[in-house]
Amino acid sequence: MIAISIIMPVYNTKHELLRRAIESILAQSLKAIELILVDDGSINGSGDICDQYAAKDRRVVVIHQDNSGICLARNKAIEIAKGEYIGFCDHDDEYGYNQLLDNYNYAKEYGADVVKYNYDYICLDNAPKYPFKNILPDGEVVVMDRNMVKESYSKLRASGAFIFVWNGIYRSEFLRSNGCCFDECFTIGQEDIDFNNLLIRHLRRMVYNPKSYYKHYRYEKSTSRGMDKAKSYKLIEAQKENFRRELELCTELGLDNRDMIKMRYRNLLYILSTMCRKDFKGDRSFFIKVLNEVNEEFFVDIIRVKDVRILEGIQNKLCVVLFLAKQYKILKLCLWGYINLFLTER
Repeated sequence: MIAISIIMPVYNTKHELLRRAIESILAQSLKAIELILVDDGSINGSGDICDQYAAKDRRVVVIHQDNSGICLARNKAIEIAKGEYIGFCDHDDEYGYNQLLDNYNYAKEYGADVVKYNYDYICLDNAPKYPFKNILPDGEVVVMDRNMVKESYSKLRASGAFIFVWNGIYRSEFLRSNGCCFDECFTIGQEDIDFNNLLIRHLRRMVYNPKSYYKHYRYEKSTSRGMDKAKSYKLIEAQKENFRRELELCTELGLDNRDMIKMRYRNLLYILSTMCRKDFKGDRSFFIKVLNEVNEEFFVDIIRVKDVRILEGIQNKLCVVLFLAKQYKILKLCLWGYINLFLTER
């Protein structure tokens, strides 16, 4: 029996990073695994490396496809995965040694649809990182039923538990029976958040394990970094679409007004920080256009906001201050946007 199928889309990866990622999975203490490598039309020899591992280890399955994006790659692998559970790995990240064994044991012990665990977010690009907070005491594993997941959504989202897909394992039958797959409209990022929000609608039981296993590396350039103007615009549109879908989800979950306001401002900050990245190619008119659209579609009454502790639940407030200080352009953007709104209203 295969306990877990791990899905790894591969596209023009640096060879040493790809080998490190693959070997960290094959060396897992849990041996009853399957590693599905989806070569998404690589032209730098990454596909050949995948084939080499498949020739050496029968647990490795390789799919070669024309370049079609990460969503299609993952969906194809989900269709053929033989594992009782499914996990994910980026092609340049790294698994911790007991990552699969520990969390598979929790999944089986509690009959969980999903087990989420913690991770190390390693920034190699010197850019600021938004400070996520572990919402539970260190070492405390918590089992959540459907109602508790809904009630804890705001905290789980703020903690980073529902930002990515590689920080969890997912029961295969749960995914397939509920049609949980990756929306192929997302071609420039945001697909993980959308996938997680889809899970939440169907979850019956989840285990949250605060222990860190997975190592995610943020390099100078990735799928959504080092962008041209067209990609920059497309990323903003993808973020706005996710924003709309999360608003619908939060309404379904019945979040109270304070949580809704915090969610709106968190997403607004996310959009603003994207536009402030060094590699973002938008011009001033585009900045103002986005601010006006976001303000019109996702407006929050500032009178109500003064009574809400927007930063409540964030452990290291100093990190937030430093984050905003480094993103000085945010102040410019807000100034341009609201001056423009003021003049328009006049």
